[in-house]
Amino acid sequence: MRSRSSGSNWQVDTFRPNGLSIQISAYNAPTPKSLKRGKQPLITMEELKAIATDPVWLTAR
Repeated sequence: MRSRSSGSNWQVDTFRPNGLSIQISAYNAPTPKSLKRGKQPLITMEELKAIATDPVWLTAR
Protein backbone atom coordinates (compact mmCIF):
# COMPACT_ATOMS: atom_id res chain seq x y z
CA MET A 1 0.00 0.00 0.00
CA ARG A 2 1.26 3.44 -0.86
CA SER A 3 -0.03 6.49 0.90
CA ARG A 4 0.49 10.08 -0.21
CA SER A 5 -0.63 13.35 1.33
CA SER A 6 -3.06 13.77 -1.57
CA GLY A 7 -4.66 10.36 -1.09
CA SER A 8 -4.13 6.62 -0.91
CA ASN A 9 -3.15 4.25 -3.68
CA TRP A 10 -3.28 0.48 -3.28
CA GLN A 11 -1.37 -1.39 -5.95
CA VAL A 12 -0.80 -5.05 -6.78
CA ASP A 13 1.91 -6.11 -9.25
CA THR A 14 2.19 -9.67 -10.54
CA PHE A 15 4.90 -11.16 -12.71
CA ARG A 16 4.20 -14.55 -14.30
CA PRO A 17 6.85 -17.06 -15.46
CA ASN A 18 5.67 -16.59 -19.08
CA GLY A 19 6.58 -12.87 -18.93
CA LEU A 20 3.06 -11.56 -18.32
CA SER A 21 3.01 -8.56 -15.99
CA ILE A 22 -0.22 -7.26 -14.43
CA GLN A 23 -0.51 -4.05 -12.42
CA ILE A 24 -3.81 -3.10 -10.78
CA SER A 25 -4.36 0.04 -8.71
CA ALA A 26 -7.17 1.49 -6.63
CA TYR A 27 -7.38 5.06 -5.36
CA ASN A 28 -9.54 6.70 -2.73
CA ALA A 29 -10.14 9.75 -4.96
CA PRO A 30 -11.21 10.45 -8.56
CA THR A 31 -7.74 11.86 -9.35
CA PRO A 32 -4.46 11.96 -7.39
CA LYS A 33 -4.86 15.72 -6.75
CA SER A 34 -8.59 15.66 -5.99
CA LEU A 35 -9.71 17.34 -2.78
CA LYS A 36 -12.63 14.89 -2.49
CA ARG A 37 -11.53 11.50 -1.24
CA GLY A 38 -12.69 8.66 0.95
CA LYS A 39 -10.94 7.05 3.88
CA GLN A 40 -9.68 4.22 1.68
CA PRO A 41 -10.15 2.89 -1.87
CA LEU A 42 -13.53 1.28 -2.61
CA ILE A 43 -11.96 -2.08 -3.44
CA THR A 44 -10.05 -4.07 -0.83
CA MET A 45 -6.47 -5.27 -1.12
CA GLU A 46 -7.76 -8.86 -1.10
CA GLU A 47 -10.02 -8.07 -4.08
CA LEU A 48 -7.11 -6.47 -5.94
CA LYS A 49 -4.99 -9.58 -5.31
CA ALA A 50 -7.81 -11.85 -6.53
CA ILE A 51 -8.13 -9.87 -9.77
CA ALA A 52 -4.37 -9.77 -10.41
CA THR A 53 -3.83 -13.48 -9.75
CA ASP A 54 -6.93 -14.77 -11.56
CA PRO A 55 -5.95 -17.53 -14.02
CA VAL A 56 -8.04 -15.86 -16.73
CA TRP A 57 -5.08 -13.53 -17.40
CA LEU A 58 -3.09 -16.54 -18.63
CA THR A 59 -5.57 -16.96 -21.50
CA ALA A 60 -5.50 -13.28 -22.54
CA ARG A 61 -3.58 -12.44 -25.71
